[in-house]
Amino acid sequence: MRALVLIIGLWAGAAFAELIPQAGLDACLASPEWTGWSVRVGIVRHAEGGWSFAMEPEDVPMAARVRGCFHEALRVALDEATPPAKTVLIVRRVSGPRPPADREAELRARFDAARPAVSQCVLEASPVGAVKDDVTLKLSLDRVGAITVTSSGAEGSAGFAVACAKLRMGTFAPGHASVMVKLHVEGEGRMSRANGTVGSLCQWGQRHEAPLGMLEPLPCASGLSCCASGGAAGSDSVCMDTRGGGCPAYP
Repeated sequence: MRALVLIIGLWAGAAFAELIPQAGLDACLASPEWTGWSVRVGIVRHAEGGWSFAMEPEDVPMAARVRGCFHEALRVALDEATPPAKTVLIVRRVSGPRPPADREAELRARFDAARPAVSQCVLEASPVGAVKDDVTLKLSLDRVGAITVTSSGAEGSAGFAVACAKLRMGTFAPGHASVMVKLHVEGEGRMSRANGTVGSLCQWGQRHEAPLGMLEPLPCASGLSCCASGGAAGSDSVCMDTRGGGCPAYP
């Protein structure tokens, strides 16, 4: 008798599994934003007639949209289907598009293209004075397309290079890759010192895409005023001696 019940249960599970539209579920993760993602879907069909499902992981990009798509695909298949003789659980794995085979080459090519802009950014962020440095960076791409940049160096241009590389390399499609690259920086630092004295940075200008956080503006010392530096509109402001009048007016 127990063998018969087991056979009936297996038959019910197999029959139920045939109703699950794998193609319909796969379509829910077919867009590029789910590249490299894989989701397990557990579907329960109750003997009383109802059904339910759960998916894992829950942190898949746009999870609500994925869940809604799964629900609709299952509803079309199961709402009118005859319930099995006993409650049945089926687990299906649904995968998004496979990432390109060689993302390491893409990372290296993108960094090489951005190298001049990254070097320039480092010089713009470095305090005024001669700069000559070699920095090793690790570029890592994750499954949501975020680029992580790290460096083993803690001094010199390392911090600026990390921030500048992340800022200048743009966005990526999701994937998995990690490469080591080297950046040579040589030239003159352009960022005014920030210590409240004449010529020091006192306010970021609108022309900065994103302050790098390495050189924070400070209030000007007594007798000095924070004035536009005279560069292009939106440039940084610096401390000036205004005891003989107000801030200079620039055209």
